[in-house]
Amino acid sequence: MRASRSARWESARESAELALAWRSVCAAVPGAFRLIDTVSGPTTITPRIGQLSAGPPTSFVVELLPGQLAEDLRDAARRLAPSLGARSVRVVQHGLTHVRVELLTSDPLTDTVTSAVDPVASALQPLTLGIGEDGQPVPLNLGDAAHIVVQGSTGSGKSVGQYSMLGQLARARD
Repeated sequence: MRASRSARWESARESAELALAWRSVCAAVPGAFRLIDTVSGPTTITPRIGQLSAGPPTSFVVELLPGQLAEDLRDAARRLAPSLGARSVRVVQHGLTHVRVELLTSDPLTDTVTSAVDPVASALQPLTLGIGEDGQPVPLNLGDAAHIVVQGSTGSGKSVGQYSMLGQLARARD
């Protein structure tokens, strides 16, 4: 019982720290806040954080300000990420007035990923296709598909991906 109370307290503390970091960074990034003139002087208003999910990836729902669009936060994402402890930020529309903000710890399109994938013992086992944005392996079960299509522009890594899958199958016994 004590451990669960401690875990809840730790989670609540982390949520409060994330909410504070969100408000602080939004107040400094154009497009992520609104400046309202009041009798007592200008007031900065930032989008409110709602539901938090520890992930991976860590994500939270944000209520957009009146007149604000998801694109406004997408445009600010590159500047928001470092202050939120993330490599990048993905903003996904979540209803009419809310967005889900996902804090990504890796960027597979810019990070170099080494192939540390072990060969499979059987062709019936899922292969590792690559690493997703959340840093977790993306499995591919060859038994689930009659055909596989690989497409992309020149130099995008199609051959390297195929050689990686063939390398995993090279020692398969079945």
